[in-house]
Amino acid sequence: MKKREFKQEKQIRSKAGNAKARSGKHAGKEKFDAAYYTEKIRAALTRCGKKPIGAKELAAKCRSQRGASDAYAAADLRQYLITGSEGLALVASGEVVERKHTYVSAAESGCFKAEVTRLSRTFGFCKRLEDETEFFVPGKFLLGAMPGDQVLMRPIPSRTGEPEGEVVSILVESPAQLTGMIVEEDKHCYLLPDTMSKSRISIAHSGNCAFAPGDKVLAQISHRGTRHAEHRARILFSYGCAQQAASCAEAVIAVSGIPTEFPEEVITQAEKLALAGVQPADLVHRMDLREECIFTIDSAESKDLDDAVSIQRRGEGYRLGVHIADVSHYVRGNTPLDMEARSSAAGIPSPLHTFLQFPESGYLPEWC
Repeated sequence: MKKREFKQEKQIRSKAGNAKARSGKHAGKEKFDAAYYTEKIRAALTRCGKKPIGAKELAAKCRSQRGASDAYAAADLRQYLITGSEGLALVASGEVVERKHTYVSAAESGCFKAEVTRLSRTFGFCKRLEDETEFFVPGKFLLGAMPGDQVLMRPIPSRTGEPEGEVVSILVESPAQLTGMIVEEDKHCYLLPDTMSKSRISIAHSGNCAFAPGDKVLAQISHRGTRHAEHRARILFSYGCAQQAASCAEAVIAVSGIPTEFPEEVITQAEKLALAGVQPADLVHRMDLREECIFTIDSAESKDLDDAVSIQRRGEGYRLGVHIADVSHYVRGNTPLDMEARSSAAGIPSPLHTFLQFPESGYLPEWC
């Protein structure tokens, strides 16, 4: 009887032990989760410094004290922590650099995040996000990056003394647009970009947009290669013959994002100032010369009339007056008019458009 009771008690303790083991196993899974191995990967790559580390070695370094089963878990987690198939993507975020199936910490290898600011046909420029330092990048080191792309890059020896670098990877692709001319080769049309590449690129299906050889067009990159010459573009709009200045000007204005109209809040402020006219408070500490003959010497086509002259006979000589518009008296800082004037394209010459700093409805001679 006692023997049977002892056996039953042993079975009960065994079941309790198995239940405890199972609960401990689940608790371990919660402890050794993705965030845990993310920190393990960061620490391992930091210890390796500039030396790249392979996938298997990285998994081994991420092994916890629980043994070989965790080494497999680390290797499994590496698949999404490094390659980005899940939320915690170290490569996609630019924290880790992948080189031929090996990995290295971006910070330890001297890499930094930057944005591509502009391209020529054989080179480009990137601005480091941390301090806005601009880096010259030879075309062969751009990896096909386009203006607006966020990239991971590293410095290279400079040939001129100015900062130079190369793109390591493209982190965020921008919806890149570009202008160019349609050229025909072997009865096929291609796009010869104005910038980006000195080689023509293939044209993808462009829907209902009609174009012909010799046209100046606006295009958008629809497929990216590892070099600019491998990109494919979709034609968005044709401006007509590329030999006409008007077509080229329209294309430049469009791709540069230059606004040709003023925002509504700017027009509203300008109209209010125009309707208010000159108030008595505006004449305090000022000479009222509105009855004098004051005239501009600008051409009839001029829009920004911000200075004028006057002349009066004084005895045997003449008195020449130079009158400068006191725009800041009316356009206060950080108002819609002020902010628009700071970012305006008034200094850009164009055969089609006159870019004003202020709307004509509010930019009146009575302001001065």
